[in-house]
Amino acid sequence: MINENDNLLELEQSLRTRLSPVRPDRDFVGNLQQRLEQSPIFQKKRHLAVTLLTVAGGLVIGTAVFLIGRELIEGTRKS
Repeated sequence: MINENDNLLELEQSLRTRLSPVRPDRDFVGNLQQRLEQSPIFQKKRHLAVTLLTVAGGLVIGTAVFLIGRELIEGTRKS
């Protein structure tokens, strides 16, 4: 296992020296990220996710209230 890791590290180092990886401009990357996050599609997906999480939370809470209420009603009937 250690030998495989050493081989991978050697390969990675070899590729790094031969290919000289690109270092993107941080301003460009930050600007691109901001534009993508503010795109209409991203905003729609975010809104949809919030809506689905709200509905799922409501269903979970509603189910819990229903089950607790049912147990309370059945408990008073048996008494």
